[in-house]
Amino acid sequence: MLELYGMHARLGRLRGAESESSLPRQFVSATRGRGANPMTSLGPRPASAVQSAPAMASRILLALSTTFVIGCGNVKPEETTNPDANPDATTDPITDGGIDAPPVCAASTTLRCEGSTLVSCNELGTAEVQTGCALRCNATTLACEDRVDPSNGFAAQLDAAIGQPALTITQNVFFSTTTDFNATTGTIAVGGQQVKATLVAGAGGAPEVVVLSVGTLTVASGAKLSVFGDRAVAFTSAGDVRIAGTLEVRAGSATAAEACLGVNSGATGADNDVPGAGGGGFGQPGGNGGTVLGIGAGKAGGGAIGSGSLIPLRGGCSGGTDSLGGGGGGGGAGQIASATAILVTGTISANGIGGSVSSGGGSGGGLLLEAPVVELSGGVFANGGGGGCGGFSSGASGSNSLAPALGADCGGSPGTALGGNGGAGSTAATNGGASTNRTGSIDRAGGGGGAVGRIRINTLDASIVGTGAQSPPASVGLVAGR
Repeated sequence: MLELYGMHARLGRLRGAESESSLPRQFVSATRGRGANPMTSLGPRPASAVQSAPAMASRILLALSTTFVIGCGNVKPEETTNPDANPDATTDPITDGGIDAPPVCAASTTLRCEGSTLVSCNELGTAEVQTGCALRCNATTLACEDRVDPSNGFAAQLDAAIGQPALTITQNVFFSTTTDFNATTGTIAVGGQQVKATLVAGAGGAPEVVVLSVGTLTVASGAKLSVFGDRAVAFTSAGDVRIAGTLEVRAGSATAAEACLGVNSGATGADNDVPGAGGGGFGQPGGNGGTVLGIGAGKAGGGAIGSGSLIPLRGGCSGGTDSLGGGGGGGGAGQIASATAILVTGTISANGIGGSVSSGGGSGGGLLLEAPVVELSGGVFANGGGGGCGGFSSGASGSNSLAPALGADCGGSPGTALGGNGGAGSTAATNGGASTNRTGSIDRAGGGGGAVGRIRINTLDASIVGTGAQSPPASVGLVAGR
């Protein structure tokens, strides 16, 4: 409407000027300023003053063109190559003349993971933003994970390891999770060094755990660190864990009445013959004890229990006993959690102990290793012990190899009386050998072999670097993040 009004005004002035140019100057001077219209005050105009229709049309077109140029001359056309940096709902509020940038994504939202990078949308919705994650990008939650979250709830202990001294073992050292832990000071004595430690309750029948927090953990080549006691052990390390020597875990084996324990045996019949006791179970069932033919059947091996994830953390189980000797103890329960890496060029073990007389061998224990990277060129072992047999002869304990621990030879007992072999690698524990009955003589059958334990390794990509030995073969998973 304003533009039309302006055009009308311009046409009016044009007509007025045209009229004045056609009249005598005196008349114009006389009438200007009195409010009179010279076009109506004079009556008929001279013929020379009348405009032809074509001339008037030309002047109107000229006026229209002039109005358009004057009215729009200060407006820049909308840009298409330089979108508005501050988009609004309709047009650009600033003077760059740009159009609104088209939306690229939903503003302030996370979009996807690309490897270990989190891709999100900026607050304007005009661009994607990439953020590198320290540990991994969780494709399920669409969030960065920057720290390891150890199994069995040891995150606080891993965080507490930051700034703690290194624990370096350069000679043979042993400590007990039972007698060397000081609840008052929150420390445990390891080779003369007081190490920060926390006692954590077990779950589901699993033992308590003493959790050590260290800056780094190193067992040098030729050195051995042995852990004993009723409680399981866990090492949480802010830096690398390097095992070039031997880390032996015998702490935290099952002692309560559980289904994994080998069944006990005892004297039976007129001659007090002794069938074999069962071997301890854990990762697999333990071997059954041998039979004294015609007198009594051998006892059952313990059952497989627990979880392949080693949540909760638990160790191996003892073999059953007979009337004279104890069953072999199960391997221990040990966990190592590092925020950076675990490197094993030496040996980590939690092997079962061989049974004596006609007792069963103990099963291998539980070993859980967790870090973004686990390199294994050495070995990790949780083998079962061999069953015992005869007069105070014992089966071999599980070894740091893929070979089964052999059961004991029953000696003077006739038949096939040998203790069962312990489980190793993918080979199950075997049953104890049978014995025949001799009138007037105490005959003993072989105890069952102890089963393999469990090994679990969790890494950033569920893979292990290197081809080191694992007995039994480890189950592999993803290390949790937070």
